[in-house]
Amino acid sequence: MKKINIIILILIVTFIMSFGIVQADNSTDTETVNIYATVMGSISISSVTDMNFGAGTAPQPGAGAGEVTLTTGGNASIGYTGYWDSADASAAELDVSGLADYTYTVKVNGDTFAHNAEQTLTSSIVLDTSGAGNLEVTKMTVLESTSGVFDNDGGDDTLFIGAVLSIPEDYPAGNYTADFPVEVTYE
Repeated sequence: MKKINIIILILIVTFIMSFGIVQADNSTDTETVNIYATVMGSISISSVTDMNFGAGTAPQPGAGAGEVTLTTGGNASIGYTGYWDSADASAAELDVSGLADYTYTVKVNGDTFAHNAEQTLTSSIVLDTSGAGNLEVTKMTVLESTSGVFDNDGGDDTLFIGAVLSIPEDYPAGNYTADFPVEVTYE
């Protein structure tokens, strides 16, 4: 009888253990997780209009350096006594394209600009050094049509760049040019 009791006990224990294992198998569940990724289109920039301050006279000898201010709207005005023809004046205009609703940063001549803000360049853009001082751009203003976020109608924006041209007194007459980099990157 002891053998039968031991066999019954083994069967009961085996049954209980197998029931517990089956219960453990029923307590698991599986869920599927989706994976998403967006490969953004390249950001691009292209020049529409070059920056042009117009033409005029340098400050007279003894008057000190003078400034010509070019607004982001393309209006040029002088801050000294002299003549300035602003008929050909134009702010730089650049088209920027990227993924709609994404934000980007602007660097002009290596300086990162706050959106829609004027700031002083850390380094000037020198047009010429042949006079008594440097003919140079010392300040720039960047105006964006969408405040640095691509619109949701295709991801386009327009940048307008104005600046201040510093002209030393009695600077030699001539046509002066320079260039500077404008870089845009996704934030």
